Amino acid sequence: RAEALGYGFRLQRFDAVSRRSVARVVRNCGVEGVLLLPMAGLEDVTELLDWRQYSVVAATLSVERPPFHRVMPHQFANALLLCGELAREGHRRIGLVIEREHDMRVNHGFTAAVLWHNRELRTPVPPLTYDGAEPAGLAPWLRRAKPDAVITTSERHGRMIVRLAAAAGIRRLTLAS
Repeated sequence: RAEALGYGFRLQRFDAVSRRSVARVVRNCGVEGVLLLPMAGLEDVTELLDWRQYSVVAATLSVERPPFHRVMPHQFANALLLCGELAREGHRRIGLVIEREHDMRVNHGFTAAVLWHNRELRTPVPPLTYDGAEPAGLAPWLRRAKPDAVITTSERHGRMIVRLAAAAGIRRLTLAS
């Protein structure tokens, strides 16, 4: 639709490019506006460009600085909706497995929603937040928490959760993401 209205769009990755290169590419393309998409980690992009020259919107909380207007998903509302759907399907013990940095990038929206939902149902299933590539402590968490549904942001971890849940004797487990 943007192209039909005379606007162009170009995806530019900043991770492997110097500040000078970014400024040159943006200037040479005649860019007037920048949409900052979700990033792998929390980022301060203050030094990347002279942001005063552009109309900027961030579609993520992963851009820590400088402050920009934001348009993004409402993780709390979405996770609460997901918890409600799982509860309507009969799930009473809803767990969450999420990387700590991801949780921080979304302003703890998933964690807050799952905790709120479980508090309302009086089913205390603490979220499992972890650091690094793998969810450390997953097997003991499954044995202690005994979830019947687990929300995760990683499909790979979902397969691991199903395998470990079966080994822990949890027969009925639904995954959601």
